[in-house]
Order: sequence, then C-alpha cells, then structure tokens
Amino acid sequence: MVVIAIIGILIALLLPAVQAAREAARRMTCSNNLRQYGIAAHTHHDAYQKLPTLEEKMGNDSIGYTSVGWIMSLLPFMEQQGITAMIESGGTAASMNGTTNYTPKRPADTWVNNYRPWRMNFAIRHCPSEINSNQPVLDFFPGTSNYVGNIGDCSSNWATMNTNRLRGIFMRGNNRTFETIGDGTSNTALFSERAVAIPVTGEQTRNAKYALAYCSTTGNGSPDWIMSAIDPANRNQIKSTGGWNGWAWNGRRWCCYQLCYSSFHTVMSPNTVSAILWGSSISNSPVLTVSSYHSGGVNLALADGSVRFINNSINTGTTSVSAWHTADPARGVYGASPYGVWGAIGTIDSGEPKGLD
Repeated sequence: MVVIAIIGILIALLLPAVQAAREAARRMTCSNNLRQYGIAAHTHHDAYQKLPTLEEKMGNDSIGYTSVGWIMSLLPFMEQQGITAMIESGGTAASMNGTTNYTPKRPADTWVNNYRPWRMNFAIRHCPSEINSNQPVLDFFPGTSNYVGNIGDCSSNWATMNTNRLRGIFMRGNNRTFETIGDGTSNTALFSERAVAIPVTGEQTRNAKYALAYCSTTGNGSPDWIMSAIDPANRNQIKSTGGWNGWAWNGRRWCCYQLCYSSFHTVMSPNTVSAILWGSSISNSPVLTVSSYHSGGVNLALADGSVRFINNSINTGTTSVSAWHTADPARGVYGASPYGVWGAIGTIDSGEPKGLD
C-alpha cells in the first residue's frame, strides 16, 4: 500500500509537468505555423513587389471575379499549390458531389460547401492547441482556421470596410508594401491567432473566448464598453442581457475575406472578447480580438518574419477611447494609437515605432 501511495504521488506530480511539456510543444508548433505564414508573405512580396490585400479577387473580366481572403494568395508559397490548381481547373472535379460544373479559374463563393477547394484541409491552418479545429461542415461554413491578418487599431463598417480606417498591414482594395511600413517591420504585427467558434443551434453561443459578441443598443465602441459584454457572474461568457448576445462565427470560413474570418484588431487585450456593434452609434463595426488556448497569451508574427509571444497583460493604453478614434479630426487618420504598445504594434506608419522589448 505504501508503494502504491508513492506511485500515486509521483503520478500526481508528473502529470502537470507532462501536460506543460505538451503545451510547450504545441505552442512551438503554432509559432512555426505563423513563421511559415510570414515567410510566405515575404516570398509573395518578392514575387509581386507587394503584399496580399484583405480582399483578393480571383477570376478575370470574361468570367467575372470572386472575392476571397488574403490566405488564397499565399497558398502557392505554403506548398498548397494543389488547391490553387483545383480552382484553375474547375469543372465537376472541383465539386464534392461530382456533378456541379464550376467555372475554371474563378472559385465559388467562399460559403459554398459543395466546392472541393474550400473543403480541403491542411495542418498549417490550425494551432495544435485549438480544441475546436475539427468542425463539421455546416451551411456557409466549409472549413476553419486559427490564423488572421492585422488590420490595425481602428474599426470600420462591416459592409464597406472603409480603407482609411484600416491602419494595419491588410486593407481592402490596395496592396501594402514593406516600404509603406514606416514604423519598421520589427515593430508591426502581420499575423496572429484567434480561437475557432463552436457551432450550436441557431449558430449562437456566448463563450467569451471564441464567440463574437453583438450589441443591439447604443454604445461608444471603446474597449471599456465592449468589456461590458462580459457576464459578471461568469467571466467566460457573454451576457444575454442589456442588448448583448453572441454569435459563433469566428474562424469558421478559412478562405473568406470578411473581417471575422480573416482579420484582427490591436484594440482589446488578447483573450478578452471580440464584438460587433450592430444597432449602435457605430453600426456594423467589429472589434476583433486575438485569442488562443496557450497559457497567458497568443503568438504573433511580426512583419520582419519573427514570431513573438504576446502576454494577455500587454499595455493597451487608454481603453476609454472609441475604436472609431481616427474619425476624430484632432487626432487625424494617421495619428498615434491610443491603445498603448498593443495599438502601436498594429499600425504601420503612425510615428510610434514601439517594440516589444
């Protein structure tokens, strides 16, 4: 009995260490994934003298165009040429049912579940610590991804995505180049990660880590106000009162350009909550927060190709300022971020080369 007791104690002591070692390995793999995204972005820039846009157009004038996310431009540089080749070929081979005839060189809309390229899986899309990567395919949600691109420290209308408000590397309509990153590539975020939402009945959920909180009442769009979406009785949940509720959208359409699938803001602290402010004074504007299952923070790829770990406690400056802060004429479109070090890392040329050291 004494021997059994000693063995039990040893197991109790060793198990947390084993779990910690496994998570350290998963975090390293996630870091390597982000490094591959960074290398792909640099290779794309070498090939085309520009970075991808937030919304890429695939097709041509004779067959029309389909809007897809930035990741589609990086696939050939991440050993995923097979997906691009399938899009180029089109036809019935590009359909899951084997009968729908898709137009060559023009992909289906990113919500089409029957389109084989959207159903293809590859490991680099997922953080190994992610517990919800193997989602069933549902209407409008053909596949998941954890990795998102930096659109800066200022929100924009969900539908129009006003270019002037996207102060990060990814924007709509125009390509950034490394030369435009005036604050320095080692001080500017390129990619990070966000936890994948779980589908539930009605596609609604209130888990604060991965859900998208939405509000139907008036608010000022500041981090302080967005944090009021959290249920004080359960800090892991979004309220279902006061105009707040939750939607399970984040990370569930890997090929799409729309913001909740492709992008993140450097406004809210990591692992707090993402929100879309419907019906508010800043209607249709999301504030998308990075999140992960790593202990204490998230991985972040910088524009110089390096990967850093960002703690949940990173300085976020003045959290009472609206996420539409650049609408303030006194601050100007290109003024310094109000969100401290985290906001500064999100902007490309705001005269604030704040680093993480």
